[in-house]
Amino acid sequence: MLRTAPRPPDSPAPAPPPYRRSRGPFFALVLLLVVGVAAVVFLVVAGGEETPGDVPATDASAPSTAEPSATLDPEASAKADIAAIHRQSWEAFVAVASDPNGQIDDPRLAQYKNGSALAAAQLAIRRLRSDGQVIQVTQHKLNPEVVELTAVSAVVEDCGIDVSGLVDADTGEVVVPAGPPEPSLVVATYELVDGVWMQNSFTDTKQSCVPPES
Repeated sequence: MLRTAPRPPDSPAPAPPPYRRSRGPFFALVLLLVVGVAAVVFLVVAGGEETPGDVPATDASAPSTAEPSATLDPEASAKADIAAIHRQSWEAFVAVASDPNGQIDDPRLAQYKNGSALAAAQLAIRRLRSDGQVIQVTQHKLNPEVVELTAVSAVVEDCGIDVSGLVDADTGEVVVPAGPPEPSLVVATYELVDGVWMQNSFTDTKQSCVPPES
């Protein structure tokens, strides 16, 4: 058994060890709370006041960026394409026929026409050039309607109003004055060639018609 030396009578009693408070569960809880608050503050500052678990609000008035689920009607899309080609075909012919330098081999004619439709357009241009004339359109409104449609062909009826005349290409003098704005029915056929609708026939029936209400 270990024996300690006896304390001299006049020596003071040894001081007790300093008190150390135990870091028990309460201290651990406080530490967790402090760390948690610091983390929240950091997220608020760094994330634009977005606390963990927040779900960004959705503005009901904001436009949706989702892709539309519905697909276009293939038949309606084809009819719209044909109607657009019908208008472009007419505009191309007018551009060449009203140009004193326009010739039958102008690529604008063959861009939308083939077959008998292209041949008729080239014949009209040839006659204009031989007579030294150009057409002058003062009013024209197309109303194309696809009345027949298959996978490779279509028929268009157009109750349009064509107000145009003929003028001398050199002097600008009116040779044939424009007629009254009377609607007339024309019929054109189209065929699908290499994925493009081409007008392959055009007939002016000379019949009056009632254009659709706009």
